[in-house]
Amino acid sequence: MTDLARDMDITPQMIHKYEHGQSQVPSDRLAAIAKLLGVATSDLIPTEPLAEKPLPQLVELSEDERSLMWAYRQLQSKKVQRNLVKLIESMATSQQS
Repeated sequence: MTDLARDMDITPQMIHKYEHGQSQVPSDRLAAIAKLLGVATSDLIPTEPLAEKPLPQLVELSEDERSLMWAYRQLQSKKVQRNLVKLIESMATSQQS
C-alpha cells in the first residue's frame, strides 16, 4: 500500500479510505491505479452492491503477478482462461497439503 501511495503521490491514509469506501476514487486516479497494478479499471469496480460484498483490498502485485495477469488477459479463449485458473488453484491446493 505504501508503494502504491508513493507511486500515486498520495498518502497511505487516502489509499486506506479508498479501500474501505470512506472516500470515492476519482476516475482519473482509478485509471492510474489500475495501470500501476496491471489490471483493467473495471476490475477495481465492484459489480455487486457493497452491502452484499465488501470491496476487495488493493494489494501490491509482484512483477511475476503482473506478468501472469498480463499473459492471462492475452488469452483469447475463455475456456483456456478458466482451465488456467483451475490449474493454478490445483497447484496451490496441492502445495498446502
